[in-house]
Amino acid sequence: MRSGDVATALVFLMLAVGVTAGVRDLEVWNAYGPGPALAAYCVAGLICLVGALLLMRTIRHPEYSDFTWPERAAGLRVLRAIAVLCGFAFLLPVVGFVISGVLFMGVMLIFIQRRPVVPSLVTIAVTMTVAYAVFVLWLAIDLPTSGLGV
Repeated sequence: MRSGDVATALVFLMLAVGVTAGVRDLEVWNAYGPGPALAAYCVAGLICLVGALLLMRTIRHPEYSDFTWPERAAGLRVLRAIAVLCGFAFLLPVVGFVISGVLFMGVMLIFIQRRPVVPSLVTIAVTMTVAYAVFVLWLAIDLPTSGLGV
């Protein structure tokens, strides 16, 4: 039996419970349509389904080999990506969505994934423009901003 699959399935199930507990006080539906909890419950349900299916498959087919850790370079790359994601989450309320998003994508593309600089800069510009247009201009969602208003 693959202990890594069992651990992953249990993490998925705990994550689904955590999401459900986190939105239990929000409305699923209100007078205007879907409430703020509807999407979270849908995502939690899908996460729970994936976790349950992975756990069932692992129990039914125990002949798979045991979990092996990735090579050192791959493991370090994963740890760096996690650190950059945590940095993004920390910087988001401090410097705003646009600046933290640009920094996150820049570090991920250029330094961690080692992509070419010019295509990475184009990707960052297009992605941030589309994200800003959708969330701020179209949906009128107030995203975190910096002292500069960006």
